[in-house]
Amino acid sequence: MVIDERTDEELLRAYVLGDHHALSTLLQRYKELHYAIACRRIFGDKELARDGVQEAWITISRKAASFRGESKLSTWMYQIVDRSCIDLLRKTQVRPQLVDSELDVENRVEVSADFTEDSVNNIRIYDALAQLPNDQREALTKVVLEGYSVEEAANALGIPSGTVKSRCARGRAALATLLADLRPASGEPISGGSRLTSQGGE
Repeated sequence: MVIDERTDEELLRAYVLGDHHALSTLLQRYKELHYAIACRRIFGDKELARDGVQEAWITISRKAASFRGESKLSTWMYQIVDRSCIDLLRKTQVRPQLVDSELDVENRVEVSADFTEDSVNNIRIYDALAQLPNDQREALTKVVLEGYSVEEAANALGIPSGTVKSRCARGRAALATLLADLRPASGEPISGGSRLTSQGGE
């Protein structure tokens, strides 16, 4: 299998110029991350998350020519995924009992038209995650964001459990460095990134 080594921005520009395969390559590069973002925003409902991502990808395709590089492309896509999920939540009116009885506080996200401080932090977190090597990002996405056990992630990725653990550890170390400025004076990680940068829980 030939790996397309073009950057994200090069792929988007190629799509705007008529290379439709380039957009498919770009979106596949971020597929798991976008689904993980959607699942957390839509309270773990995988069916709604798929719908949210599909809506986001349609929006990305339509707005591709409007991207001006004022932010990183991964951040721009994150915001579109996030907004699509918010819009979908408003349309479907997620069942209150799901929020009240089946979720921990970390996953209860207020649906708001404005970005809160936590939303801005989340953009930074996912943008940092997007900067990791693919193998580390895939491992962290499976174990931390999608909630797979190490063994389940190993089976899904076709690699040994020990490799999943080591990739998660290296990824967390890299994220801790990338997000160091978001840590409060106490030294504790910010709430949005604690599960990604914590060394435990694998």
